[in-house]
Amino acid sequence: MPIFNEFLRRNSMAPNTKRVCVVGAGAAGLCAVKECLHQGLQPVGYEMDDDLGGVWRRAEEGEPVLKPMMYDNLVTNTTKWTMSYSDFPPLPQDTPIYTRKTLLAYYERYADHFNLRQYIVFNTRIMKIKRAPSYERTGQWLVHIALVDREGNPVEGQNMQTELFDCVIVCNGYFRSPRYPTNLPGRDTFPGFQEHSMTYRNNEKYRGKNVLVVGNKFSAIDIANDVANVASQTYLAVGSGTWIIPRLGVEGTIMDRAVSRKGLYSAPSIQHAFNEGLMAEANARLDHEATGVRSDVLPFNGPCSLQDSIQVKILSGQVIVYGYVTELNKREAVFDDGQRISDLDAVVYCTGYDSDFSFLDENVRPATHSEDGGVEMYKFTFPMTARHNTLAFVGHYGSDSAMLPPMELQCRLATRVMSGKYNLPAAPLLKKDVEYWNKISWSRKKSKRNPVVPLVHFSEEMAQVLGVYPHFWTLFFKDPRLAYRTWAGPWFPASYRLLGPDSTWEEARRTCHQMYEEDLSMVCHRKVKPLAREKVRRLSKYIWRGFYFLLVPCLLIWCKKRHPDFWFRLFIKTGV
Repeated sequence: MPIFNEFLRRNSMAPNTKRVCVVGAGAAGLCAVKECLHQGLQPVGYEMDDDLGGVWRRAEEGEPVLKPMMYDNLVTNTTKWTMSYSDFPPLPQDTPIYTRKTLLAYYERYADHFNLRQYIVFNTRIMKIKRAPSYERTGQWLVHIALVDREGNPVEGQNMQTELFDCVIVCNGYFRSPRYPTNLPGRDTFPGFQEHSMTYRNNEKYRGKNVLVVGNKFSAIDIANDVANVASQTYLAVGSGTWIIPRLGVEGTIMDRAVSRKGLYSAPSIQHAFNEGLMAEANARLDHEATGVRSDVLPFNGPCSLQDSIQVKILSGQVIVYGYVTELNKREAVFDDGQRISDLDAVVYCTGYDSDFSFLDENVRPATHSEDGGVEMYKFTFPMTARHNTLAFVGHYGSDSAMLPPMELQCRLATRVMSGKYNLPAAPLLKKDVEYWNKISWSRKKSKRNPVVPLVHFSEEMAQVLGVYPHFWTLFFKDPRLAYRTWAGPWFPASYRLLGPDSTWEEARRTCHQMYEEDLSMVCHRKVKPLAREKVRRLSKYIWRGFYFLLVPCLLIWCKKRHPDFWFRLFIKTGV
């Protein structure tokens, strides 16, 4: 008996229901399976690992690494409020804000809540996806699958099987194939230890050693900070530089909550102020220019990272910052400005990843521009050149924020199109949209690598397309306070369930209010009394009163000089 027949019979739906192959069972894959069910489709998810979770399910000691590992001291870049699904409330209120250890548990609860496990086949690898013989007429796909062992290799004695699907959603993740520096002489002959951030587990192997960390984004700054806790000396090659932005802002504010939605989703003219704010936050903890850390590009369009403690390590000399590494000569590293460091014991490459589409037939892989690396995909989801919209990609781009909300919106778009509930725009509009997002991506990455997009802007545009954008005035007449909180407050994914198709007004409304009002009580285990500072308060009060007593008369005099009929306008025309 074929190994999947029993599985397919157990999950069989109506005979005419479209079958959808979902590649991967990480955060995006789980959402794709759930949205397929919600739109009346029949999903079958395939996962190489023995359980769900994707990159958040780390390999244990001795297990082969099939995907990037969550290292021991990792702190998430974004908070639990933005790392949540729109229709499943975020982690319990008593859970800390930066929640690496509990994110996997959250995804498991999501899968159990919507009964998703029964639609996923684990320990199974997709070997090849190609167009079916009837593709021109039906848009169907042939998916070749095989059982795999712990190292991801096909199990001996098991024949590869072929399944027919109406649609395919590729959710195998952006972090698949580790990328190393190109044209770096001496890398192959370096005598010390080398590894990519994909396999980094903890800093123990670097204790007492001289370590070079190569990279200028999130993982590079994070791992350099972790290695510096035990290494004899840590060097950081940041290339063109970076901006190290603290997770906590002025007065301990959490950055995710300090920036309003309207500030994140704003016209290009507002980006100048946004850049100024990011640079001010970064330089408040470390003078980026004086220390040579500063990027040559403004934060909004350049490399950034989030860290709260490496700043002190840089100032204390535990981490020494250099530019581009151009050569490894035995145990020596040479940089673009001629500087050298000797006695290197190890190098950690935090140089990013490439998407892995090797399982896709060559004629169906996403097309790219040779000149700028732009992708020919509408909303980075549907290939422009496809005859049928039965192949979709989710999450194959770089990020500057939490990736889960836009990935969920992509899943909602893909499943609505595949179920026939939404039709994509005409070809000219598709092309215009593709050019628009490729231009934005190019302005942010300046390379032919994977796309990089401002995720809040991208999410809001996706919400407009789906009809789930939380319009201020529509919300205002239903719940004025919610309208204000949604627009002027932080960005929460639950706002995409307030209006439009598949909305859950009461639940989403309750979740939005809850997340807006939630304080830091989940990390407070000691109650403190108000601090007595009456003299300071009284002095401050009198200073502000004096300021206003001087300001108001000055304003009135100035207005009278500018407009002789000022008093008439103020008292007569206004009806006071």
